[in-house]
Amino acid sequence: MKKSGKILLIVALNMLLISFAEGGMMMHTPYGDYCPKCSKYGVCPDSLSIGESREAVQSYFKGSQVKIGRLSGKGRFLKMELLKHDKIYDVILFDRKTGRIRSIY
Repeated sequence: MKKSGKILLIVALNMLLISFAEGGMMMHTPYGDYCPKCSKYGVCPDSLSIGESREAVQSYFKGSQVKIGRLSGKGRFLKMELLKHDKIYDVILFDRKTGRIRSIY
């Protein structure tokens, strides 16, 4: 095996081990995904209310250990803290018009 192939294999194995060390492979990636209340193409029939937005994000992370912490903002965008084991796991920006979820942490 060439040296570059060995390095690539070592890097891949390290990434795999790190992901399992943090509680397994992530089931969700909050980087540009859409909420379940809006269409696949990022169009909600109407802007979601704050309560509907919270429900959409909770539904998106259903089955994982992620919970919603502090929620702030008004207008089109909401900033939400995501907690895992009572510590900030990520901070997302939720677009109430398109349902788009973006990490801003």
